[in-house]
Amino acid sequence: MKIATSALGLLLLAGMAIAQSPQGREREANSVRWIERVERTGNEWQCGSPKTSCSTLQLVIENKSKEELSCRGSIRFPQPNANAIADTKEKKEQVEARGTKVIVYAMAPTGLQPASFETDCAPAGKLPQSPGTAIRDVTCRHAVVQGVKIEDYYPPDAKAEKREGNVLFEFTIAESPGSPTDIKVRQSSGFADLDAAGLRAIRAMKFDTTCPGDRSKFLISFRLN
Repeated sequence: MKIATSALGLLLLAGMAIAQSPQGREREANSVRWIERVERTGNEWQCGSPKTSCSTLQLVIENKSKEELSCRGSIRFPQPNANAIADTKEKKEQVEARGTKVIVYAMAPTGLQPASFETDCAPAGKLPQSPGTAIRDVTCRHAVVQGVKIEDYYPPDAKAEKREGNVLFEFTIAESPGSPTDIKVRQSSGFADLDAAGLRAIRAMKFDTTCPGDRSKFLISFRLN
């Protein structure tokens, strides 16, 4: 279901309650409740064609239920647009009870706002399949068993220049527990030194996983106190 992002009161569409507030849209469906919102980070880098100043948009789910949820979402942009920014692919994530999680990341020019965004949630493992789309249920879990202090990896120059950012990595855990292999940057911080520092940090970590050999994702966040 696609719902425009204009200001709304309370709607009831196809059995789904939606309430809009400055903190996001509150949703209720499949006997669960959640809040959905899109946030833009302050970091800027180049993206699009032709290249232009961009920042990261994050589609966030805040689980208001007392149970873990399976959620999916996507962000759509006006099409066509001046920098050829495509709509995001639909992503699916687990969101712990009363927890908050980013389920979709997108890079977009600073002045380009989403045309719409979509989410759907249900109790874990019970999310209906999207019409016409085969989606693998997210049942794999990974957990950090040997962490690091991100402060130890923060580049001195980035600290001095007060630069912050998030780096989203994707990797394989061949055995459990084990170290990440075949590490890829899925979402850059916009700063090469922060990306490299995040790579060093994640290489020093170890994870448990319920699905050895599958791809996992982990976000490294560089934030100044």
